[in-house]
Amino acid sequence: MFQNLVSGVAYPGELLAVLGSSGAGKTTLLNTLAFRTTKGVQLSPSTLRMLNGNPVEAVEMQARCAYVQQDDLFIGSLTAREHLIFQAMLRMPRNTSYQRKLERVDQVIQDLSLGKCKNTIIGVPGRTIAELPLFLTVPFVFTSIAYPLIGLRPGVDHYFIALALVTLIANVSTSFGYFISCASTSTSMALNLGSPLIIPLLLFGGYFLNSRSVPPYFKWLSYLSWFRYGNEGLLINQWSDVQAGEIECTNSNSTCPSSGQVILETLNFQASDLPIDFIALVSLIVGFRFFAYLALLIKTKKVDT
Repeated sequence: MFQNLVSGVAYPGELLAVLGSSGAGKTTLLNTLAFRTTKGVQLSPSTLRMLNGNPVEAVEMQARCAYVQQDDLFIGSLTAREHLIFQAMLRMPRNTSYQRKLERVDQVIQDLSLGKCKNTIIGVPGRTIAELPLFLTVPFVFTSIAYPLIGLRPGVDHYFIALALVTLIANVSTSFGYFISCASTSTSMALNLGSPLIIPLLLFGGYFLNSRSVPPYFKWLSYLSWFRYGNEGLLINQWSDVQAGEIECTNSNSTCPSSGQVILETLNFQASDLPIDFIALVSLIVGFRFFAYLALLIKTKKVDT
């Protein structure tokens, strides 16, 4: 990679920065100096690394110098002190006592001025808040386009009720996905577990099957179905205030309902249940996320033991 002879010196007490464009070889140069050359990198036989004016080999370099790679790996669930303890257990000699290792960890914390943050969790990148606008924007765009195209009940209040219901349904689905992900040990397990759980909720949600036709021993599934609350809320929003004579039937051979209330009674829905639908959807969001946290907590406890 380097066509000409490359040489340099880093003096004690100085901060040295290696600058260059992307792909210029900065990381390769530092890896070479630290005896961490990767595959495909060929070094000249005359390559010489010196420390304090003396030639140094890989063992001595690694023992006397710390080298943080470009992609440093931390355990995000640990605090700064716990991570240092973990490193001390791996790196310090086996014959070193546990108390001596803890003393060394505390000394490093003091030397690096980490006292204020030693009990702070390192953390990992999270996307719950970052993705929140996405979970709000997509339902808004979908409802804003679909509502007038379908020809649903006109009125600003009806539109915003439908928008709120669609937004809650989308977030319940996301929360259910969180729960399945946290409860599963692999991607394949999550995929195999998600579909069998969703199908009963969809079947007994009142869309494909009238709630009157659901056997009593399967009735409890409808209470866990966000399809039921979403479907019921949207239908109540559409038909609750439609009076007799406002419904136009184009097919004379079919039975024409006289009012929106008749349609809701046929589907076994009640207009007074609309607030309950909102409360149920919010409860499902909280419930699925709580059980997702609980599943994740149980998995971490198993790892600890």
